[in-house]
Amino acid sequence: MKKIFGVVAITAMTLVGCGKNICDEYVDAADGAQTKAKACAEAGETYTKPTAAMINQCNEATETSCTDSDKKALESAVDCIDGLPTCTAATKDDFERKTLACFVGLIGVSEGCLNALGSLGPS
Repeated sequence: MKKIFGVVAITAMTLVGCGKNICDEYVDAADGAQTKAKACAEAGETYTKPTAAMINQCNEATETSCTDSDKKALESAVDCIDGLPTCTAATKDDFERKTLACFVGLIGVSEGCLNALGSLGPS
């Protein structure tokens, strides 16, 4: 399960649209995913929600560094993360597969965009 929290945390550092904007949407989806994954978490695993300053920095950076295509891929990943089922001991492997599958579409996201999204990560 450490892999799942790691993937979700990295994604929280890496992913993030428009309207509400992608950084805010991703943080909301990551918060939900953390709650859904809690039953499968191993002792000592934690998630730290990005601060408002980190989210603002992410929003500013993605506006200039992410193409429309990048943002569309990020939004798809956010939707996938938001739609994850709740993890249980019986569904742990399936939950992990579904979580990882959410990130397959990010393969084509530009390096500049991914770097801009890194502002959601730990300082």
